[in-house]
Amino acid sequence: MIKNTMDFVAGISNREFNRESSIYAQILKNERIKRKMTLETMAKDICSVSYLCKLENSLVKRNDCFVKALFEKVNLNFDRISTDLTEELCDEILKAVFLRREDEVERLFDKVDGLPFSSSSEIIKCFYYLQKRDFEKYKEEFKLLEKIKFTLAETEAITLLYLVILYYMSIYDFQKAYEYLTLLDILNIENKELKYLVSEANLYTAFHLKNYKRFFLVYNQYEKITDSGYPTGRRIINKMLYNVVISSEYLGYVLDDVNSINLEDIPQTYKLDIMYYLLQIKMIKGDKKELFWEIINNTFYYDSRFLGLLAVICYLENDEELYKRLLELAEKYRFLEEDSIHQRFVFFVLLYKTSGSNNDFLRYIKEEIISKLDNESYPIYDDIYKEIYLRLLLSTSKYKESFYFLEKFIK
Repeated sequence: MIKNTMDFVAGISNREFNRESSIYAQILKNERIKRKMTLETMAKDICSVSYLCKLENSLVKRNDCFVKALFEKVNLNFDRISTDLTEELCDEILKAVFLRREDEVERLFDKVDGLPFSSSSEIIKCFYYLQKRDFEKYKEEFKLLEKIKFTLAETEAITLLYLVILYYMSIYDFQKAYEYLTLLDILNIENKELKYLVSEANLYTAFHLKNYKRFFLVYNQYEKITDSGYPTGRRIINKMLYNVVISSEYLGYVLDDVNSINLEDIPQTYKLDIMYYLLQIKMIKGDKKELFWEIINNTFYYDSRFLGLLAVICYLENDEELYKRLLELAEKYRFLEEDSIHQRFVFFVLLYKTSGSNNDFLRYIKEEIISKLDNESYPIYDDIYKEIYLRLLLSTSKYKESFYFLEKFIK
């Protein structure tokens, strides 16, 4: 998603940067590329190609005479450009995203919509479209940012990387998210909210990849955060991830911890996330049928993640009544595009229950499920996919294929 990634990352902290030139550099570079003009064509009769190249990469102090002439060449008004908002807007959007203030993200989007091109406005648009899960529009805006990446100040440059990570997390491609997160390991992140967001992305990604060595390393660092402004809801969600990881070995401790949570004191925006992981923990040792009906009675299943949990319980319990209820819900449920990972699992479980041919179902798993595991990670589903697939391989005497499957996926 980012070209010349290593050069970009290596230069974030090391290259010289002229902040007061950056907004003009971004606008000029964007306009030149949009018009498919070469550096030579843009610079002709105004300045040297070398100066324009350095200006576009924020490596020199701007010369107002040259910059005004370059603006005129692409029909822009130099005097209408303000550099005051750039850093402020980037800080505002990061704070809004961290605090889960979706209305504030929308307000900032409306504020920059129609303003002249700048990195801060494009960053806001990218966050807005990710919030809306409009990935096509996100990609369009991100391409504009990617083209001017070498003009970005340090916080904006790291935010660009975080936007890539957030996108891959949103489509459950945690392996790609991990690749970009490791690039950030070498950088010192000054912006507080961005630092926290990256830390949580590390936790969430390591959790989904079952990279527990990295998970515990990041969590130990995370626990040292003493910021009183850190949202309680976010802290509880992160602690719930930790509890899910350790629950198989320390269930008593974990249950004591989660049972002490008072959901009444937690903002609504965090409650479903907390309940989702709480139910996963209770499934380890508890009445799964009771949890099934708890999800039904509280209508949690209107969130597709909880419909997926119902399918997990159906598979584990193999109860006809539960399967029947799941089928009724799945047939009526209006799955959205972003629900695809949950939708696939729900219908996989239902198909597994009703499939009459091992060979046909085996072919289906291989083509429609296993082939996607390299690009999508969802532990609670992946474990069941792998368990069923291996069982069917062995039951149909496909021992060689079983060996290669174990070698690739079972750690």
